[in-house]
Formats: sequence, C-alpha cells, structure tokens
Amino acid sequence: MSLGMIRLLLVLTAIAASSPSVAQPQPLGPAAFCGIPTFAAPNPQGASATVWQGQPVIIIDHSQFQNPAWLQFVVAHECAHHVLGHTLPSGMWFRNTTYWATAAQELQADCWAAGTVHPRASAVASQQFFQQGPFPGPAGYPSGAERSANIRRCAGF
Repeated sequence: MSLGMIRLLLVLTAIAASSPSVAQPQPLGPAAFCGIPTFAAPNPQGASATVWQGQPVIIIDHSQFQNPAWLQFVVAHECAHHVLGHTLPSGMWFRNTTYWATAAQELQADCWAAGTVHPRASAVASQQFFQQGPFPGPAGYPSGAERSANIRRCAGF
C-alpha cells in the first residue's frame, strides 16, 4: 500500500473515530472493474470517486452493501467516473462550471457501468432508480426515472 493510501486510511479512520457509532474504514482492495483502490467508509453520498494526494480512490458507504447486484453496479459506476476522466481536473472543472455537467457525467457513468456489469446488476440499478420517480436528484443529478431509462438503454434491455 502506498504512502498516499496509508494517509487516506488514517484520515478515514479519524473521521470514523469522531463518531463512536460509525464503523471504521476498511480497505477493500482494488475495484474489480478498474483496479482503483476501494474503501468502505462513512460516505453521505453513498459512494464516490475521488482523488486523494494524486491517487484515484473509491469510497463506498456501508449502506451500499445490502444487495450484491446493487453493490456491483455502484462500484462499476464509481470506476466509470475515473475511467471517463470525471475526476481529473478538467472533469471537475466542467462539473463545477457547467450547470448540466453533473447530470451528463452521472448518465455517462451509469451507461459505462451498465455495459460493464452483469445484466442482473443493471436490472437492479434500473429498478432502484425507477423507484425514485421523475423528480430531479440533488445538486443537478438526473431524476431516478431518467437514470433508470438510461441504464436500460445502455444495458440493451
């Protein structure tokens, strides 16, 4: 494990230690779809792709582990953000300066994931988002209905 990964694990441990009811972060190893180091740790977004000290990482909240098919899609979706360049400075600049960029990047990541995972995982993700309905997601995210239809299209359903 690199020095940067050790530092990330220490920071995540400190965050988790600040609340006794929060589980300690756990390194999960490289993500199956992209080889990016992945950690289980408290994450209010559910999961996120980010860069820590120049190293790409994926952080997944423990709440995402309830359904293996859903977890497979979530990991692939976060891998997609790295693979598609969304976590590079140019991708972050685009997301932060263009009002529709968040929705576009989320739909791109969903599509990449749907084409990568087992069809069952795409079906579970499509259903999960469909249940969120036609209302726009937070902070510029697409609606659940839009994400569901996009996943189905990209998975070839």
